[in-house]
Amino acid sequence: MKYRVNLYVTILATTLLLAACGDQPQERQKSVANLVFTNGRVYTVDEERSWAQAVAISDGKIVYVGNAVGARELVTSNTRVVDLQGKMLLPSFQDVHSHLAPGGVSYSDCPVYDLESQEAVLNEIKKCADENPTSEIIRGTGWTIDQFDGGRPPRKELLDAIDSIRPLVFGDADGHAFWVNTAALRPTELRGTRKTRQEGRSNTTRKRANSGARYTKRQA
Repeated sequence: MKYRVNLYVTILATTLLLAACGDQPQERQKSVANLVFTNGRVYTVDEERSWAQAVAISDGKIVYVGNAVGARELVTSNTRVVDLQGKMLLPSFQDVHSHLAPGGVSYSDCPVYDLESQEAVLNEIKKCADENPTSEIIRGTGWTIDQFDGGRPPRKELLDAIDSIRPLVFGDADGHAFWVNTAALRPTELRGTRKTRQEGRSNTTRKRANSGARYTKRQA
């Protein structure tokens, strides 16, 4: 009986030892980061440790938040490293939504979505203007600032070079700004957008004549 007990103990001990040996390499393996943000001011939203220098990400999950030295240990030749150069990094949520009806309607005018350069946008607008010689106004939607040289908002002179007689009116992709030519800024063209009151609401159009940017403010 005593022999059997000792045998069971020996088998159990051996099993536990082998299991421990089998887990050991996995415990020693360090996480490898796919992406590291370093040398920044990282706000963690943690009351006990509100600030850090670096963040490491592996397979879409944050695996490290701490100092730059610790993050460096997770870097390999396949890791993308972003030097924040002292800039701030903090958690956020990104809103993604769509306006189905206006988005669909915009394609019936002169859409300039997803064009890769300023030249491509201007060529498309010129094509629309040339194909609609009898239209009193050329409308379109879809431009973004990054399409234009220097990443700056487009100016009215670019549209003036295409058509200086008819109003050209183009909304940006997210629906918060308009890019227009000089003709669209003339007082006779703004009659329909002057302040009016209808059903308890007022629409006020403001314009920047020096740039071609127009903004519409709605008030209840």
